[in-house]
Amino acid sequence: MFETRTKRYLCLLAGLALPAAIGFAQESSVVVSGLNLPYKLVLTEAGNLLVSEGGGPPNSGRISLVTRSGARTSVIEGMPSGESNPELVPIGPTGLALRGRTLYIAMGEGDSLRNGATPGSLVLNPAGVSSPLFHCVLRVRFDANVDSIREPFMLAAAQHQQIADGWEVVLENASKQHAMIDLMAAFPVVTSDPNITYRHSDPFALAFGPERPSSGLRDTPESLYVVDAGQNSIVRLDTSTGRSRVIARFPPTKNPTSAGPPMVDSVPTGAVVVGNQILVSMLSGFPFVPGQARVMAVNLPSGTIDPWINLLTSATDIGVRVTAAGEYQYLVLGFSDNMSATPPRPGRLTLYTNPVGQVLVDSLAAPTGIAIDQKTGEVFIAEFGAGRISKVTIP
Repeated sequence: MFETRTKRYLCLLAGLALPAAIGFAQESSVVVSGLNLPYKLVLTEAGNLLVSEGGGPPNSGRISLVTRSGARTSVIEGMPSGESNPELVPIGPTGLALRGRTLYIAMGEGDSLRNGATPGSLVLNPAGVSSPLFHCVLRVRFDANVDSIREPFMLAAAQHQQIADGWEVVLENASKQHAMIDLMAAFPVVTSDPNITYRHSDPFALAFGPERPSSGLRDTPESLYVVDAGQNSIVRLDTSTGRSRVIARFPPTKNPTSAGPPMVDSVPTGAVVVGNQILVSMLSGFPFVPGQARVMAVNLPSGTIDPWINLLTSATDIGVRVTAAGEYQYLVLGFSDNMSATPPRPGRLTLYTNPVGQVLVDSLAAPTGIAIDQKTGEVFIAEFGAGRISKVTIP
């Protein structure tokens, strides 16, 4: 998942120290329930939602379309998924990015890794993997608007290998609509790491670059940013060529406690581009010390990393809304406000419009993704732990 040890549980703003968030929590409403491990979501042109789901048995991942009234339709079924290390929670499709009729899908680690012989180490799964399409970004081009899809496209297991081999697979649904799926980018399954033997790739979120790059910015309208939770990195992907480049790696931080390893992974989980920088939410790794999670700002022209919001706990996504008055509102999603509790405490959504955060919702079940309607102020939340999408409106 976005940090394998998180699965055992089912502020500096612009560089200035923040006090604790003020609680004015409100109730959220359920849009849809019964989802299969929802990870991330994105709004469509018509204001509906696309959501990625981890599924259950191997290769049962799916992308669903959910209307504002809560009706769910499968868009793509049979997507890669596998039980990830170490708690065997399924993961497959994660981050989503939609532009016109083209959908980009980040594929997580699946079942490619298992614990090694040395405590804390990782090895390749000796039983093999469920699909060759983990650790990558897929591109899906529809011949119709995604909001018009009412019958699912079915991806067969044999077609996973065709896509991995570089072929474009064309699917047809019962309505005679078509979806063309190909491999946009593939990342190394593992890289060498002196502490855990292997450090794996785990793409977990996607964010488009600015449509109109400012002077001196290296972005183009084809830039797509990949948040790799396993590699603790941000990758810029050129969707016109498929070329990728790591623009930032987030170093570990010192563990302030005696529990767990001496250094704690950053574990990036979500991102949004604002001007010439990309804001990245950080879960932080085990032992999940309160206050260790944060949001960092990566300068796109230079790749420099600066603090943006600190003193958070288990951040899993970030979103930005610009009000009609031009005010920027930053929303940070937290997996749990105390992951060391038994059972872990619920998650929360916090709003920042000034140096003091305001808790909007404090009763979320392991939330992992948000989507914001810029016009209405509605915030949609994927609650991984409850298998549902909830909604709250920004005051």
